[in-house]
Amino acid sequence: MTQIALDIEKSSRIHMIEFSENFKKIGNEVLMIGPTYQRNRKNKYNFNLRQLYLIRQNLISDMVYALISPFLLVYYKLTFKADIIYCRGVSRTAIIPICKLLNFKVVIEINGIIEDELKERNYNKYIISLVKSINKMNCRLADRIIVVTGGLKKRLIADFNINKNKIFVVNNGANINMFQPLDKNYCRKMLNLTNDFYVGFVGSFQPWHGIDKLIFAASFLKQSGYKRIKFLLVGNGNLTDKQRLIHLIKKMAVEEFFIFAGEIEYSKVPIYINSFDICVAPFTSVRNNSIGLSPLKVFEYLSCGKPVIISKINEISEIIQKNNCGYIFNPDDTNDLVNRIIYAYNEKEKLNRFGRNGRALVVNQYSWNENAGKIQTILNSL
Repeated sequence: MTQIALDIEKSSRIHMIEFSENFKKIGNEVLMIGPTYQRNRKNKYNFNLRQLYLIRQNLISDMVYALISPFLLVYYKLTFKADIIYCRGVSRTAIIPICKLLNFKVVIEINGIIEDELKERNYNKYIISLVKSINKMNCRLADRIIVVTGGLKKRLIADFNINKNKIFVVNNGANINMFQPLDKNYCRKMLNLTNDFYVGFVGSFQPWHGIDKLIFAASFLKQSGYKRIKFLLVGNGNLTDKQRLIHLIKKMAVEEFFIFAGEIEYSKVPIYINSFDICVAPFTSVRNNSIGLSPLKVFEYLSCGKPVIISKINEISEIIQKNNCGYIFNPDDTNDLVNRIIYAYNEKEKLNRFGRNGRALVVNQYSWNENAGKIQTILNSL
């Protein structure tokens, strides 16, 4: 059960779809319950899907869904006869207590600290306090908690005094059939790209994603004469974040270094990734380092056989370094980032080796099928 709509393009949506598809493939019956903002939306997935139509996404619709979802749960308990309720993105609802009253075993999945995100967005302190209280209640009532990093596990234990034995770490993954190596020249021809050296980013332009660092890096590269290095950014984020970045690019006079591809269909993302020479994940240390990271985009980069340049952030950078899949840089040092980009530009043979290592790593350890199998083992313990 979730409060995240499948018709809104974001990484949490992809995570839920991939997990549900693969969980069904390994022999489970799956029913997903969630909101939708598109009337008469047809189910195009292999798992069962029941959605409550809401006119638009705002605070009122969130409250409506929070009030109605318990009744949906009761109805589908009687019709679907579920054994376990698996919850994702329910920090604004009190659905977990209802599940326990109905005598369900409940698993909650947590991919980040929602209170931190609300603080980053300058939400009212009373709203943040309320959300934190709901999270604390949900975590204490849940039978199992799935988190994507060890840092998140430590944070939940410290903040909510949760028993560490019911928290399990399962990293994110990638669809290895969809995200696979393609011919770079073919992809560039499809996208009308030149023969420059492309540093690519895919995702939303949230402040903690560190896109600002790429802009400052471009200024250094311009001064050093590396005019064939380009930054190709795929995604959008909200209008405020994008306008801020465009303003900074103009201020630094590096417009010729940046290409904004905009928001594209998810099925076309592999074409863009395969057009890159190297992929970048310049996460900030603020907010990220304490809880660690397991970002979808990085596993999708690696699954396409692409090397990465990534901030030295707990867990994900350790995975990259241990498996020799790319370059690590200090997130607070733009000069260090620039040096890694220049190394990549001058070490093209090494990039190919990094890319092969990354593809093998994801296929063997971080596919969604592997992810579903690990969670199946945890659920079996219930």
